Amino acid sequence: GIGPELPDELFVLPVENLLLQQNSIRTVPASLSDLAPTLRYLHFFQNVLEADSFPASMRDLANLAFLEVSANRIATDDGDLPDELYGIPNLQQLDAVCVGITRVRGELWDSPLTLLQLKHNAVTELPAPTAEQAAAMPGLAD
Repeated sequence: GIGPELPDELFVLPVENLLLQQNSIRTVPASLSDLAPTLRYLHFFQNVLEADSFPASMRDLANLAFLEVSANRIATDDGDLPDELYGIPNLQQLDAVCVGITRVRGELWDSPLTLLQLKHNAVTELPAPTAEQAAAMPGLAD
């Protein structure tokens, strides 16, 4: 397996689909943003990621359309997704199944999500998207 650290050398390749499931990864390096021009799919299913494992540079992944973080204990102290997972500009699918969250913030809808998977968490309510956010989301706009 890979982990707990990812080698920076991994991020010099023009990768579009990065599958890192079922490893021992503890942190996502800031150098992941070096893949911003090409990276569209990122899979971190079943690693040992936590709330502080993600760099702020996650928001620099302008072409990232799919993010899989399921089966990691990434909930923050207040039960939310890590701040770094909000504001990924073109994220269409977020799989956050069984990650220990109890809430999400409305700014989640700032990404053009078409699929949001939050199964097997203790989320009690989802904030409704604003009219502006809903208009920008495929399938919710009139």
